Amino acid sequence: MRVVLADDLRLARDGLARMLEAYGSEILAAVRNTPGLARPFAGWEPDVAVADVRLPPPYTDEGLPCALAARRARPGLPVLVLSQHVEHL
Repeated sequence: MRVVLADDLRLARDGLARMLEAYGSEILAAVRNTPGLARPFAGWEPDVAVADVRLPPPYTDEGLPCALAARRARPGLPVLVLSQHVEHL
């Protein structure tokens, strides 16, 4: 499986890439921001895209429009959007 990853946290990005590679996936790109996420779809054909919902700049919901653009570029492309929510008690 060919994968494109986008996460601003290096630990999460590299950890996910290593885990996927250990199970036979090929990481086409592992990027930290939204411009980086758009580039891999220009010439590569990933089987799946994994994106954090909050990417720089400005850390709101940039991963969602990128995921939708990836689906428009490759209809039917599976996209996994990751999110974490911290609740302060």
